[in-house]
Amino acid sequence: TEIDIVRQGVERINKLRPKFVIVCGDMINAFPDNVKKQDEQIEAFYREMSKIHKEIPLVCVCGNHDIGNQPDRTSIERYKKKFGSDFFTFWVGGVKCIVMNSSLYKDDSKA
Repeated sequence: TEIDIVRQGVERINKLRPKFVIVCGDMINAFPDNVKKQDEQIEAFYREMSKIHKEIPLVCVCGNHDIGNQPDRTSIERYKKKFGSDFFTFWVGGVKCIVMNSSLYKDDSKA
């Protein structure tokens, strides 16, 4: 199952001890129109990802399942409340990393 794959990933992450971990979108499968299912999946996501060693930051980038194929203000704000900002930068080892909500480049008509 997907949870088993996540558990294997977390185990490997903890063994490797990277400077950070990034999930490049679709932390969940449910789309924003199914809030109940999204909430269940978000809870499962955090339950498993919380097992990553506390010294390893987790960086989340939104995907179409997280904010929808046509993101709107509501889905973006909901994402921000659950996962954090959808646009930000951070430095790691002298490298500036840029995180951006690329779903808006595909279709920003409702945002």
